[in-house]
Amino acid sequence: MDKTKKELFSDKVRAGNRTYFFDVKESSQGAKYLTISESKRDEKGSYRHSRIMVFEECASEFRAAVGKAIRFMGKVDSGIERGVYARSHLRWSKEEDVSVKDQFAKGKQIDELSKMFQRKPTAIANRLSKLGVFY
Repeated sequence: MDKTKKELFSDKVRAGNRTYFFDVKESSQGAKYLTISESKRDEKGSYRHSRIMVFEECASEFRAAVGKAIRFMGKVDSGIERGVYARSHLRWSKEEDVSVKDQFAKGKQIDELSKMFQRKPTAIANRLSKLGVFY
């Protein structure tokens, strides 16, 4: 085993002739990163391997993008991840800031915005306060 990296976490998902591996490692300099590997068995019985690495500083953006993609595919009910508030704890995008301000200005109530943006009512109120439109 390579002494320059330390494995911190590992999980796998079997999907037909493919297996996905999720491994969190730490480099010798202390940087954490996620490696997502796919092992696919071809018609001849050989295995092909693919891998991507996601570094610690990009993890939040990567997680948000994967969540959006999965919800877009319609394979996961948005309420499964975190209850009704699937976007809880994710960063607000500039587009969301503009939209939440616009919807609030049009008269939408906090509970309606909470459902629209899949965030807790307190998160909506806090965001509107930060944006200077709700006190």
